[in-house]
Amino acid sequence: MGIEPGDMVETGGHNQTVLSVYNGEVDFGTTFFSPPRMPEGHAQWAFGDLPEPFDLSIDESYLGDDGNLYVGDIRVMDARAAVRETAPDVVDQVRILAISAPIPNDTLSFGRDFPAELRQEIIDALIAFSETEAWMESLGSPDFYEWSTLEPMSDSTFNSVRLQFQILGLTSEDILGE
Repeated sequence: MGIEPGDMVETGGHNQTVLSVYNGEVDFGTTFFSPPRMPEGHAQWAFGDLPEPFDLSIDESYLGDDGNLYVGDIRVMDARAAVRETAPDVVDQVRILAISAPIPNDTLSFGRDFPAELRQEIIDALIAFSETEAWMESLGSPDFYEWSTLEPMSDSTFNSVRLQFQILGLTSEDILGE
């Protein structure tokens, strides 16, 4: 976006990054983005939509009775929601400038030498688990990761990550120390 960053500050995590911007300690930060949850009856958010599909000049942000962060009837799910109790007006103070191409979320990855048959058994078992009630009480729970499902990915899924390295002029050695 043509921004030349100055000194880099390592904040320690997504929550700390949001709070560093909120408190004016840094000018901008990078965090995870999860799409806003649109109310029933409305089209769900899709990549390419505005990351903030609400108008703060009309609707105020607030903590709902369920403890979640909202603007109007739209539930905020990005990194700002994690600091909602510390900074309930975070959506008013910290805005999203841009989002990158989608980056894969948490992954279960296997090394090249991991037995293919065992790999497939593990993948099948995890996908089957994602379709159970126990899933909804653990990884799928709104009080935990709130993941909706799991799905296998190919290596090409990580091309957006490789592109970010290229844009930043980094190599895998810079990141992974290889």
